[in-house]
Amino acid sequence: MLLASMVFVNELAAGQAGAASAGLHREVVLETDGKSFRFVSQAVRAQPLRVRGPVEVRGGYRVEARGPKGQVVHTASVADPLNVHYDAVEGGKFTGGVAHRTSGQLVVQLPVDAEVRELAMSGNGASAVVAVPELDDLAPAAVLPSTTLVNNGPSSQRVDVVFLGDGYTSSQLELYRDDVDRFSAELLEEAPFSEYDNFFNVHRVDVTSNQSGTDGSSTCGGTMRDTALDTGFRPTGIPGDCRNLETDNAADVMAAAASAPAADIVIIVVNAAEGGGSASYTNYSVFSRGGDFPEDTMRHEVGHSFGELEDEYFNADGSTWSWGEPDAPNLSTNLAAATAKWGRWVVPGTLFPTPVSPEPDFDVPGYYKGAYRHQNGIYRPTFDSKMRTRTKPFDRVSHAVLVDRIFDYVPNDASPPSGFAREGLGTAPSGKIRVGMFFEDPQSYILSYRISNYADFRDSADKPAWNQPTFSQTENWAPLPGPGPKTIYVRVTNGTGLSTTRSFVVNVVPASTAINSGTWRSGSHTSLVADDDSFYEVNSVMFYGFISTSWWATISNVPNSATSLRVKYRGANSAQCTQSIKMLNDAGVWVLLDSRSVGTTEQQILVEPTGNLADYVSGTSGNGQVRVWVGCYRGTAFHSKADQMVLTYS
Repeated sequence: MLLASMVFVNELAAGQAGAASAGLHREVVLETDGKSFRFVSQAVRAQPLRVRGPVEVRGGYRVEARGPKGQVVHTASVADPLNVHYDAVEGGKFTGGVAHRTSGQLVVQLPVDAEVRELAMSGNGASAVVAVPELDDLAPAAVLPSTTLVNNGPSSQRVDVVFLGDGYTSSQLELYRDDVDRFSAELLEEAPFSEYDNFFNVHRVDVTSNQSGTDGSSTCGGTMRDTALDTGFRPTGIPGDCRNLETDNAADVMAAAASAPAADIVIIVVNAAEGGGSASYTNYSVFSRGGDFPEDTMRHEVGHSFGELEDEYFNADGSTWSWGEPDAPNLSTNLAAATAKWGRWVVPGTLFPTPVSPEPDFDVPGYYKGAYRHQNGIYRPTFDSKMRTRTKPFDRVSHAVLVDRIFDYVPNDASPPSGFAREGLGTAPSGKIRVGMFFEDPQSYILSYRISNYADFRDSADKPAWNQPTFSQTENWAPLPGPGPKTIYVRVTNGTGLSTTRSFVVNVVPASTAINSGTWRSGSHTSLVADDDSFYEVNSVMFYGFISTSWWATISNVPNSATSLRVKYRGANSAQCTQSIKMLNDAGVWVLLDSRSVGTTEQQILVEPTGNLADYVSGTSGNGQVRVWVGCYRGTAFHSKADQMVLTYS
């Protein structure tokens, strides 16, 4: 994870954004040792004030900008610059740790026209007030050349990704540009970024270094290089270990990033042959273009810096986490806290800790022991993920966290998804039904869905819907056992966390049957409850010049307010005949819904009326009856065999 801190939010922005000079912000650099704070410098940047993102940065500092009379004119959060999370790839797995600095830079963004005299800093056990000199010169600082590579809309409505280079000389700028083309495409090719790629803008700032490469090496050897952003392999705190590829020059990083139209995610590509990366909760990531699979290191570091996700890898050394409940959204120390963080994705009854023998699929949510470099006392949400192994995608928990962060920046319609659920087409395995889901949310997309037999969804977990504006899916589901109507509940959730719940009733069975033409052979209306080869049978007779059978079933307790009606009929005949299925409307007309030839092989047929559905339900309000007619005719005698008739309504 990376370096110094930047402002994440302006909590008073609603009243101030209009007052700020358009396209400018004031940048104040402080230095801290974790206990005290010192003013270093300030400048005006030709970039809009960043006013989006989470209210608090995890493990960071709260900032109150105060005016001449002590009034609060701006509030923000900045990240702790003293802890840097570094990562390397070994054998396809990520490995690394946390390096601790003795001092670091904080970069605070302020409205350029706000009269700020002091910054009140608090957090991590520290509290201090820092005097800030008046800003005399409102002219923005010089900028570096920048190019917009992907433009999907105004920065106020998009996530702006800025690539910076370090260790590229002027003669290596073409190499740098090729690298950015490659890595920016790699970033947006993996979910969830690929699913929301039209929500991102991408910019490249051409940062030129005096010397090629970066400081040192992972083994603490190598030479020092004169580079623009002062990256290097720094000590990790372990003797002989300098795998921490980072920079502590936050001021220069922020100044370079301000050359782009906007900067929400800043990624520093280091021109080094040796792999590595780092990040901190600031929206900054550092990674090397060299080494094994640098694109995966980049994505992992963005998971840290943008999603505030923690490392899920651990050392098999018996170590035990003993620092209390972490505030990371993908780590926990106990079942209650883990349930609060990612329990929506976990199937009820999942063991804590979740067994790993036999090895589960990588993205089966649960409570898996080992994370954050500790083998015991801390748990992660899935067996494997991009936050543990380079070859894996982000699991569904991390995926949802990243989507939530995207919508900290992208305006949404503040409306839940629209759509419906009902019994779907097709044949389900015995004891199950087909659940059809048809929802849309063109602005915020559909993130997840959930099916349940209960209104409180106690028996199921969320599943990924993979962020599509339109979600259409059919899935087999087992209703509660036993006869009688069953209510199925479906809930879909969009990228902003807003949900829509729909329900439908299945297996509403006939209350009675009556024969129109033919004679009773066997069974009754109770034979129609299930697909169980228990038949209601009718013998054919000559009727109005045809040898035929016809009968109807009366289905009670159907609401006049139903928004969908569907009848599932399963049956056969002792010989091939022309079969019709009709439904009675309130005008006394049997409306034809299906006609086909049916022989000795049992067929399942789904029919549903169109138009005003209340016309097919008796009465004008409340619950009424639906009548369904089944008839068949041919030239010689036969008998009909009805196995099942059930009605579904929404």
